[in-house]
Amino acid sequence: MVAEAARLLSYEEALALVLKTKGSMGREVVALSNLVGRTLAEPLVSRFDQPYFDSSAVDGYAFAEKDVRLGLVGRTFDLSGELQAGSSISLELVPGSVARVFTGAPLPKGTGAVVMQEDIDRSGDRVAVRGAVELGEHVRRQGEEIRAGELLLAAPTLIAPAELGAIAAAGFTEAVVFRQPNVGLLVTGNELQTPGSELMPGQVFESNSHAISSALLAMGLPEPTIRQSSDNVDELSGVIQELLQSCDLLITTGGVSVGDYDLVRPVFQSLGVRQVFWGVAIKPGKPVYFGQTDRCSVFALPGNPVSALTAFLLFVRPLLLALQMHDPSLKTVRRKLTQELSKKAGRCEFVPARMDDSHADPMTGRASHKASSLVGANGFVVLAAQQTKAEKGAMVDVLPLNWGIG
Repeated sequence: MVAEAARLLSYEEALALVLKTKGSMGREVVALSNLVGRTLAEPLVSRFDQPYFDSSAVDGYAFAEKDVRLGLVGRTFDLSGELQAGSSISLELVPGSVARVFTGAPLPKGTGAVVMQEDIDRSGDRVAVRGAVELGEHVRRQGEEIRAGELLLAAPTLIAPAELGAIAAAGFTEAVVFRQPNVGLLVTGNELQTPGSELMPGQVFESNSHAISSALLAMGLPEPTIRQSSDNVDELSGVIQELLQSCDLLITTGGVSVGDYDLVRPVFQSLGVRQVFWGVAIKPGKPVYFGQTDRCSVFALPGNPVSALTAFLLFVRPLLLALQMHDPSLKTVRRKLTQELSKKAGRCEFVPARMDDSHADPMTGRASHKASSLVGANGFVVLAAQQTKAEKGAMVDVLPLNWGIG
């Protein structure tokens, strides 16, 4: 545990302390229809050959292996039957005969190749081939994708639509995945009003719960439990105690700085939350707090909208990735700066920017209290703590702004 100190932690030090809590939330079995966005906790091994049987890759005609080896051009063949996708009819080709087949249809026993219907001349029940045909052409062989007993998907694997399709195609109706954390989200402040209500003097519309809950949803997490509290110790204590007892992760916004009405930290202390750190040498987001109870990890983020979202991306998101057994590291890219940036030495600064494949263009008119400062941004220009200037045209580190997983 880190006590309050005169020196602010560096971003790297603070993130390392957050990620010490890395570990899964346990496992659970989830039905096929709810697997997208979840992470496999156990590997899936195919129980069947895929394809399950030899099948046709095209609409066409199946020819016997012996005939294919002898060559098909210049010969005519008798039509002996027809097979559609899903057909349970069993056919066996004999040399000199062909079967009409459609895409996905099971192939007759003895099939050596399938010729596309566009390459066939047919007259009644007699067919001829226009060009040379290779053995195995347009044939999907049983087990060519995967054999029974082979690994289908390793763990941990994030299940996206393609993975879900593979799981369904293999016949699975459920899978064992890592449990997702139950997240509580508390916004604090006497001045906060619900969007759509009438504002009185000194009041502002509350936006942090909407921004942060949508960020959680973008990661595939369930809807958080959202609460709001005024700057009142008793009210705040009651709401925080409820959330600490019911959630795996608690996020608060506002009330975490050093003002007379910044009550979140004292309430945490009174409820037995162990402070890990408070204050990081970053801009925006300096007052960010991280603590723990025996069952709950706790983040207190600043109340300014840009500070709250930035701190979420820099600290909360990496922990949520780690809990889902994903790589939590934040990888930067190099881009050419389109305008000069300057700052005071002492804090690592994250400057919202629009970036493309070669340039980073910092957002203008930015400020931590302006929710619009992040609108249109897809990255942060990262200025080191002791850096005071970055010249126009300089190559800088840019942290891509990623709301999802992967």
